Amino acid sequence: MRQLVTFSFLLGTILSQNARAENAAVTATAPQKIQRSPIPDEWTATVVPPGTMVLGSLAEVGVWDGVMVGTDPAAVALGAKTAQIKWQLPNFSEDDWSLGIKYISMSRKSMWWGDMSQRFTKLEAKIVRPSIAWSNRISQRLIIHSFWASGFGKSTSELSPYGKDKLHAAKHGSGKSGDGHSFANRTMQMQSIAGFTEDRFQLTAEWERNSGDRILLSSRLERTRLAQLETFSMRLTLSQQWSGYGFNLRVGAGPEYSVISGKDLDSEDISASGWLPAADLALYWIL
Repeated sequence: MRQLVTFSFLLGTILSQNARAENAAVTATAPQKIQRSPIPDEWTATVVPPGTMVLGSLAEVGVWDGVMVGTDPAAVALGAKTAQIKWQLPNFSEDDWSLGIKYISMSRKSMWWGDMSQRFTKLEAKIVRPSIAWSNRISQRLIIHSFWASGFGKSTSELSPYGKDKLHAAKHGSGKSGDGHSFANRTMQMQSIAGFTEDRFQLTAEWERNSGDRILLSSRLERTRLAQLETFSMRLTLSQQWSGYGFNLRVGAGPEYSVISGKDLDSEDISASGWLPAADLALYWIL
């Protein structure tokens, strides 16, 4: 993970030096860049100004210059309590840096995803995840965002008799068709959506079109653990973001390869991998 972060920083530096050298001769005659609303996702280094609110798939507010606090609506909808803060460091030429920290907690009683709460007698997790983001302007329209986060904390789980029956049925063919390892996979996906991903590295290229809308190509590596069960996933998504009058809509998709291994929730060894569809969706207003 650290080698990937180092490589991305080196790659961004090399690209920026080449692009700036090529653009130096035309800087004087280049049209003034239109200022667009910042992308306030945690994987960018930008924050919204003080008093500005972001509502939708993001819920954040600028509290003072360079500082933004908020929560994760998707995680809250699943029953996880989240709180996060992002601090943008002073500008360094064409680079923006920010530091962030996110706190997430969840218990079995707070879960809203299907019958997941019924499948456990004990399920609890508390994670603190610091992060760092670097946004580097390569040219007038191209920005590279690098993001790295690592979580600290623990999670505990214990299946209920109902959960054991469901898991046994899935493994031994007496459950619903196609269930397979879906119970373990759904549990890990829920953890990821709720913000429990322990380690994440993301590299995103943001290209601004003439219209001011954006195209984003994003690669992401992440690791999630629940008790002795662990997943590692790699995904690549291509997205289009439309912006106007504070309204932002991003829609994208791509492939994801996921590996799940370790001890399953009934203490049996498990090893499974495969391709899954991945989505990149965001809908919010900057007010």
